[in-house]
Amino acid sequence: MNISYFKGINSMRFFAASLVVITHIELIKDSLGLKNYWKEPVIFEAGSLGVYFFFVLSGFLITYILLKEKRTKGKISFKNFYLKRILRIWPLYYFVFLIGFLVLPLISWFNLPYFTEHFNNNYWFNFSFYALILPNVPYSVVPAVPHIGQSWSIGVEEQFYFFWPFLIAYFRKPFVTIILFTLLFVLFKGGIVLLGPELVPESIFSFLKKFFAMNKFELMSIGALGAWLVFSDSKLLNVIHNRFLAVASLASIPLLIFYTPTVIQDGIHLVYGILFLFLILHFSLAKKPLIDIEVQSLSYLGTISYGIYMYHLIVVFALVKIMSQFGMIENLFHNFLLYVGSFSISIAISAISYRYIEKPFLMIKEKKIS
Repeated sequence: MNISYFKGINSMRFFAASLVVITHIELIKDSLGLKNYWKEPVIFEAGSLGVYFFFVLSGFLITYILLKEKRTKGKISFKNFYLKRILRIWPLYYFVFLIGFLVLPLISWFNLPYFTEHFNNNYWFNFSFYALILPNVPYSVVPAVPHIGQSWSIGVEEQFYFFWPFLIAYFRKPFVTIILFTLLFVLFKGGIVLLGPELVPESIFSFLKKFFAMNKFELMSIGALGAWLVFSDSKLLNVIHNRFLAVASLASIPLLIFYTPTVIQDGIHLVYGILFLFLILHFSLAKKPLIDIEVQSLSYLGTISYGIYMYHLIVVFALVKIMSQFGMIENLFHNFLLYVGSFSISIAISAISYRYIEKPFLMIKEKKIS
């Protein structure tokens, strides 16, 4: 199946980014000692689910692009692949990196209890790894960097991109490669949890456990499996047209949030990954999807969702702090204003950023790299 555009993908990007924003609004209120709903199950899990969705979607899109290039051109241009990733990810990443390390630390008003103290004590440790786009490394050892800690997931994706094109390029059977990688990586992570305490010191085990808990390459490989199904025009894709399954998939998410047994909690992200893959395929490829989400306004918000994801923590913190100083974090109406303001300002800043920071590099990508 040769597809140049997957409808609804941008809208889904915005929905996923919104889940992250919602969780962080309540988390920041909690960090500032204000009344919050962060520990409510739906709020607490929303951010993680948004990131899981991004991982699945990234694996899906990147793998489909690689498979398509390999078939049409006979090989994959690693140079072009990495240049495209650099032009898409690096400009905004490093802009926010500079804000987080060189600007905000100079403004005491942006100090965040607990996090700022640890940030100051580990400044150069964090700086070094963030500069190398390895933010998930220090986050496995010390608390998140204030206001830009969400960058850890960008690091995970970049690390996946580092080796994934080679697997797709040099192994002749993509389906077998994807399945084997997923199984072996999950077994490897399980081995760390089960055998780590017996093989390495506690401090190293603690780092490895958290590092690989965040590095959910298996979710990206689930997305990759979906890309192979689409690319090979598999008959299994017939199920994506089923509206009942789409409803069941959506309904399963809150059920899993509330009723997942503790004993399987560490592996439930795999179930979410499969559900998200089905929803991606349904809303982008089904002849009559449950809802048509290919809406121009939502599509635009998805286009700037990278900015929403990267800027929102700064926006939310500033807005929560301002409103709390005026006693405006006390009731549902105030919360409504906080949510509207957080989304509106984040969207406005992201739109400006997209126009003047991201788009010039994207134009280079489109014009110079075939």
